[in-house]
Amino acid sequence: MNDALLRQKQFHNGCKILICGHELTKQPQLFNGFVHEVSNLDIIMCYPSLHKLPQVCKKIPLNILQTRERPSFIENKVHKREILEVSWQNRIYSIHCKINRKRNDNTRIRINPHPKSSFREKQQWISLLKTFFEGKTKNLKIIIKDPDKIDLVRSIEETCETEDDVSSEDILGVDSTQICKYSLSFNYGQIVSVQIVGEPDHGMMMPMPQLLDLTNNVKICLQHVREPVNVLSEYAKKSTKGSYDSCREYVSIWVPILTMEIATLSVEDESYTITDLPVTFSRRGGTFQLKNSFCDQRDISFTIHSTDFLSHFDDEDAETNADMQAFYVSGSDYLCIRCELRTLRESKSNFLNGAISPKKRY
Repeated sequence: MNDALLRQKQFHNGCKILICGHELTKQPQLFNGFVHEVSNLDIIMCYPSLHKLPQVCKKIPLNILQTRERPSFIENKVHKREILEVSWQNRIYSIHCKINRKRNDNTRIRINPHPKSSFREKQQWISLLKTFFEGKTKNLKIIIKDPDKIDLVRSIEETCETEDDVSSEDILGVDSTQICKYSLSFNYGQIVSVQIVGEPDHGMMMPMPQLLDLTNNVKICLQHVREPVNVLSEYAKKSTKGSYDSCREYVSIWVPILTMEIATLSVEDESYTITDLPVTFSRRGGTFQLKNSFCDQRDISFTIHSTDFLSHFDDEDAETNADMQAFYVSGSDYLCIRCELRTLRESKSNFLNGAISPKKRY
């Protein structure tokens, strides 16, 4: 009897996860998750409105965060817990926003790990709870934003000497090294915004982390790093052969394989991020503009590979195949475009407890 009830419960939860995965495939959502556990391999999240998810959906492997150094651990002297500290070295530029302070070259910037949290004194927290249970919800914002009440977030050990955002350029211009070094700590109970999307996993549509929203300039796309071929390109459908009947057949088989390899290597190569860049989309694609002065100052260039040799045939083929189109191969540069999409009205999540999600997605 117990086995039957267990199978029934597992089937019920599996159906919920399947429905949730299909819903998130059409419309990914940004959730405020809590750090549940950290290790030298991954970060395990906890989502209040998605607590039925299997463990694989809650893990954020460190190897897809594109870090340049090994993660380190710091002991929290108050709670006796290990704090994971992850470091990056990236090129981050912005069209509009500039860091309002001058920073020294080769200086690592520590990001504030609690930008979405507010730390209050115990007595003030008690008054907030009383106000909530008495139904005076309109007064909550007034009490929280009271200038006489001090937010204790800067008194927390992890937030000391931290910044709210990072960039490779400040108010004086672009950094001479073109590289921004920064780090972020992950502690138990810390709030992290994660966008969830539905992806196939072992034949079942599962909710998987798609994007980490850390700061205004730092948003890490996990999807194209986890599945570069599936996101940036597509899988080859034809296998190689021992001999080929024509040059066209050879190219039609090997070009998709070459594209897969380029997409895989692109996530391992150096990349840069440009925020607040206007992009115009149409039915045929999208366009954006960057001034030459902007690119020259920041050492930005786009690679172009000549593919003329793919369009030439033998002399006999040139006469018979005069109307055939030339072959084209995409370059080794790929774009990952994430645009913030705001909802028109506040809405509760349809999943489980109805927890309110952040009012935006990418």
